[in-house]
This record gives sequence, structure tokens and C-alpha cells, in this order.
Amino acid sequence: MSRLRHPRAVVVIALIAFVNCAAWSLIVPYFQAPDEPVHVAYATELAVTGHPPRPDRGLPFDDEVGVLTGNMATFDMLQYANATRPPWSPAALRAYEARVAKGGLSRTDGGGPTSASVHGPVYYAFPALAYRILYNAPFTDRMFAMRLASALLAALTVAFIFGTLRELAPSRPWVAAAGALVAAFQPMFGFISGSVNADVGVNCAAALLIFLLIRALRRGLTWRLAIAIPAAMILGVLAKATMFAFVPVVIFGLAALLWRRRWRWLDWLAMGATAGVLIAIWAVVAPIWHHSFIPAPGGSQAVAGGAGGGGGAPGISAKLSYIWQVFLPPLPFMHHDFAPGVHPIWDVYVVRLWGGFGWLDVNFPHVVFVVLAVAMCVIAALALCGAWRERRLLIQRVPETLLLIGSLICVLGFTHAAFAKYNPAAPIQEQGRYVFPALTVLAVIAVTACFGLGRRRAHVSAVVLVSLMMALSGFAQLFVFSSYFT
Repeated sequence: MSRLRHPRAVVVIALIAFVNCAAWSLIVPYFQAPDEPVHVAYATELAVTGHPPRPDRGLPFDDEVGVLTGNMATFDMLQYANATRPPWSPAALRAYEARVAKGGLSRTDGGGPTSASVHGPVYYAFPALAYRILYNAPFTDRMFAMRLASALLAALTVAFIFGTLRELAPSRPWVAAAGALVAAFQPMFGFISGSVNADVGVNCAAALLIFLLIRALRRGLTWRLAIAIPAAMILGVLAKATMFAFVPVVIFGLAALLWRRRWRWLDWLAMGATAGVLIAIWAVVAPIWHHSFIPAPGGSQAVAGGAGGGGGAPGISAKLSYIWQVFLPPLPFMHHDFAPGVHPIWDVYVVRLWGGFGWLDVNFPHVVFVVLAVAMCVIAALALCGAWRERRLLIQRVPETLLLIGSLICVLGFTHAAFAKYNPAAPIQEQGRYVFPALTVLAVIAVTACFGLGRRRAHVSAVVLVSLMMALSGFAQLFVFSSYFT
């Protein structure tokens, strides 16, 4: 019976996550999610021609994408302006409909390079497939289908989070449900998962990888896990280079498996063969598609080499100093990487992690962010208390605990190192959503906080926490809807 209940629970929770993200895809106007025009251009090029954008092509956007963005004035909007809205005018709508009715809009005159071109094609294959399924439908319907493809990947992400928590706490099924639902209703996760964005792909790959490693540590390495672990890692890298943050995590996980001796030589051979085959295939395909063998990581070289610290990108010591200053005040010997009065931890992990919608131009009221910051501190304190109360379980799960902590540290470190800058006047480029590859770890922290008030109250605390996240998600959807349409 238990084998039947668990799949039913994970399917229901994944379906809830899909519906929530699909609601976001309806609420947010087209192209009013970060970098969505370039991600749509990539997916449409892959759907129509079978290859990603290429440097030898001309314009990055085909006629259909360009006409829609032009009538929405997407490229006239200023990011970080805090006062931008699409021009909801009948004239703009009539102009767009008239141009579409006139016909002659090409689907093959785009495909030029964009900021998304550095990514591999793995994520974009999903919205491209959705595009092909509705190939004869209007472009707006095809784009909605592409957004639903992202929502489907988000549902899989939540399912993998459920699976990880189920492995960590098999005797308490409610733990997996609570953690997965907290992740599903995180407002920025729903927002970005309801758009076309490569982050959705790497979030899914990272959640899958963590699940596979935890399962291997708990049950031992099998040939299925041996094949799936390198596949998740390599395909994740080809979704977005952020996945490189998990290289130390994979090394640690495999080392822990060796230490525990829960493996067979055939399993390691299967793992090496899988990695070799996938790398060989990409080595052949990448040059044909005019892609580099290793996708470029995120970050801004223009910012990194900005004024105030000399030319070139920051070195290792400068990157470590920058990461320190994101979270803590600079030490006396450090170069000040942020201007006075700028608090990066607030901007990135309060504002942009919870309520920086649109192109960072639709933000919650300040009082909401204050409440969220206080709630984050309370949850962190309760999580530490819960970890102490459940220390016996943590001692039994030392490799799993270290793997989860390492995943969060590696994601944070990789993200901030990629965006390290010398110039204090340069804007902060990092987004709170860049931590979502470690969303599994955040869900574990949230559930651990439920034990902070004692084991007897843990399940009640979980119900309260999930209810509050659902209320926050609903408030966020109403807030964003009213910001755009009223």
C-alpha cells in the first residue's frame, strides 16, 4: 500500500505546482519576465529550424516575435526603472492584430545571437516541442504553450524535491509533502516557472541531481542511479552553465559512496560510460550548431572589469572578498565593492528572492519585504533549533546533511563569483532566483524549522507554514495582476 500512496501524493503535489505556475503564465503579460524575449527567440529558432541561434545569422528575432514585442514596447521599457508598464492601449492592440491579419510574417528570418545563445539547447527543447505541437496556431497561443512547458518542468522540480525529502524522512510522509508545497508556492519560483527562461531547466536538473545523490547515499549505488547521475549533471550543464556549481557536490557524493562501499564496479563503469557517451555526442553536435563545447557561465564581464579596480575580471581573492561583502560588512583590508548605503543581501535575498517581478519593476510594498525579512530570520532560528532537537537523526545522516549544505554553499558561491565586480557604482546583477537550483535545500530548511517548536507541534507548524506560503503566493499573483492590468 505504501508504494501506491507515495506516487499518488507526489503526482497530486506536482499537479498543484503545475497549476500554480500555469496561473502565473496567464497573469504575467508576454515578455514581462526577465529576458523572456531572448529565451523565446532561442526556443522558436530551435523549433522552426532544428538548431539554436547562430552567430552567422542576422536579426535575433523573427518577424512574429518582433511584431509582438514591438507592439508591447518591450524594448522601450527600462529595466530597474520601477515605473514601467506595457502600453495597454486599444490602438496598440488593433495595430498588432492588423499586422498579423496582413500575413507575411516570417518564422525563419531570426536566429541571430542573443544573451541566451551561450546556453545549451536542453531546456529550450521543451518549449520548442510545445511550439511545434501548436505550430499552426496564432503566435500568442504558441508562446502560451511554451510557458506551459516551463510550468511542467517546474512541476517535475517539485516532484524531485518531494522525493528527496521522502528519502531523508521516510517515517514522516508529511515532511515530504510540506517541503514540496512550500517550494511550489514560493512566489518568485512560480513567477519565473510561468515564463520561458533557461533557469527553469537548470532548477529541474539540479533538483533531480540532488535527489539522485541522496537516494544513492541512502540506498546504495545501482546501475540505474549510475546512469542517471552523470546524465542529470551533463544535461543540466547543457541547460545552463550554473550547473557547474554542482561539480564539487557530485565529487563529494561519489566520495561518500566510495567511503560507505555501497557500490559495485559495474555501477561505476555504467556511470563512466554514460558520461562518456553524452560528452561525445555534444562534442560532435556543438561545432555543427556553432556552440562552444563548454557553455559560458553567467556573469557580466563588463561589470567585472568596471572602473575602480583595474582592468580584467576579478581574481580569486577579489571574488572571495565580493562574496563576503554580499552577506557581511567589508573587513578593513578589503576593497569596498558596494557603495555606501547599498545592502546587497537585502536587495538580492529579500527583494529579488520574494517580490521582484517583471523586469524588477513590479515590487511588493516595502512593509511586505520587512515582514518577509523578519519571517526569514525566525525560520532560520527555528531551523537551527529544529536541527539541534533532531541531532540524532542528523548524526545518522551526516553525508546527506553535508551534501545539502554544500549544494547551497556552492550555488551561492558560484552565482556571486560569476557576478563579482570592482566598481561600487555598478548595479547589482544577481537575482534571488539564482538560488533556486538549491531550492531543495531551502525546502529542507523550512521543514526543519517546523521541528523547532518540538516534534509534537511539527506537523501543525508545517500546516501553518504551507498555508502562509499559499496565502503569500495568492497575494503575489493578485498584486502582479493588478500592477499590470489596473
